[in-house]
Amino acid sequence: MLPAPSLVKNPSQYDDTASDVVNLPDIYRAIALEELRETPQIKEQALAQLRDWIAKHPAIKSCRTDARFLLKFLRVRKYNHVTACENLERYLALRQSIPRWFVKLDTFEPWISDVIEARPVLPLGYDQSGKFVLLAKFGNFDPKKYTDEHGIRLWTMVYDSYQEEAEVQIAGTSVVFDMKGFTMANLAQWPVNDLKKYLDFSLKTLPIRLKAIHVVNVPKYVVSFIEVIISFFNAKQKSRTHFHKSFDEYTKCNDATVLPKEYDARGRFTLEELKDQLRKRFARYRDVIHAQSTMEIDRSMCKFLRKQISEDADDFGAEGSFRKMNLD
Repeated sequence: MLPAPSLVKNPSQYDDTASDVVNLPDIYRAIALEELRETPQIKEQALAQLRDWIAKHPAIKSCRTDARFLLKFLRVRKYNHVTACENLERYLALRQSIPRWFVKLDTFEPWISDVIEARPVLPLGYDQSGKFVLLAKFGNFDPKKYTDEHGIRLWTMVYDSYQEEAEVQIAGTSVVFDMKGFTMANLAQWPVNDLKKYLDFSLKTLPIRLKAIHVVNVPKYVVSFIEVIISFFNAKQKSRTHFHKSFDEYTKCNDATVLPKEYDARGRFTLEELKDQLRKRFARYRDVIHAQSTMEIDRSMCKFLRKQISEDADDFGAEGSFRKMNLD
């Protein structure tokens, strides 16, 4: 198990053990330079500036300052200091504002093992272009046992674990949604306000380089639900969203070897092997994930907050869930 990172905002010594990319494969060093304009000098200077900003920020009470954590904000903002700072402030405030989703995460929570067995989210590894690929099959969430809260906590723990890797931060992530088996009961798990809040967080605040979204096996009754989600995307996000009737169609233009063997015979791992990898990953990163979910900021002092963020705020303009939508 990895040790928990320090949350001291102004430590006597900073952890830079993960700040060097010299030993990464050529593909990642090339992407870092070409797409992010990352050089050792720029990285060192940017880390120093961001750490100084954290140390002097009156609202931040506790925060990771190790390179592994801070670089994901610098990389997602291509080393723009101002936007990286804004992103980090918003990230801390929004995660703290909805504790039932993001606070005190524990990969050993009793329900985790059962959910992993159902495999609604599986990290698949890296494709031939270097991108990290996640497979999501939310139809595997039992709506009688779990809510959207369980799904978001699981997704956050998966993300927090794999976003520790420089390869993911640099080359980005591709998410494949397999909608086969997604039912009206799964749809009803998502209150409209929760959907809006989580999409806002994921698309505007989460420090992730989302390079592609692939949606496969879409039932007709889910089309309206997906249209609502896409309505929140900006032009770039929409252009990176692709629909496929089947996985045979998906593999015509995407790396088949990254899929589970049950999906494509060219795959590297079986579903069972992938589930076992995630269990081991969760055990290894338990303390890291928990520490990150306990960072603190005084939200009342955050400049970007024009009004208080609240769990009960109706910022979507509609109440209820997709039970009330016409999905014909």
